[in-house]
Amino acid sequence: MPIFTFFTTHLLIFLVVEISLMPACSPGSLVREKAGMDRIELSLNEGQIATVSGTDLTIEVKKVVDFTSTGCLGGPVGCPDHVQLQVTLGKESKEIVLHIAHTGVQREQRINRADIFGYRIDLIALKDKQGILSIEKTK
Repeated sequence: MPIFTFFTTHLLIFLVVEISLMPACSPGSLVREKAGMDRIELSLNEGQIATVSGTDLTIEVKKVVDFTSTGCLGGPVGCPDHVQLQVTLGKESKEIVLHIAHTGVQREQRINRADIFGYRIDLIALKDKQGILSIEKTK
C-alpha cells in the first residue's frame, strides 16, 4: 500500500472516530474534551456562537483580528492579534477581548486569558478568521 494511501486512510479513520466522540455544539465548531480534566477546547469562526458542553455558558466570536498571518511588519508587540468575544451565562452577558501572547512578558501578563462567570477562557491560537479557545471551570 503506498504511504499516501495508508496515511489518508488512517487519518480518515481518526477523523471519523474524533467527530463521533464530540459533544454537541454549533455547526462548524470543533470541540475536544480532555479526558480527566474539566477543560474544553473550542475552535470557532468569526460570527459563530457556541454553547459550551455541560454548562450554561454561551460564547459568540464577534471579531477575529489576525495581523500576523496577513504579514504585519510591526513585530510581535506591534501586531496585536486578538479575538473579541461575547460571553453569556443565563441572562448576564459581557464582552471580552483576548490577545495572542507573542512574547514572554505578554505571557506573564496573561493577555490571552480572562476569568469570567466562574470560568477561565484562554486564547490558544488564531487561524485565519478562527479563534481556538480553552475553557475550564475555576470554582
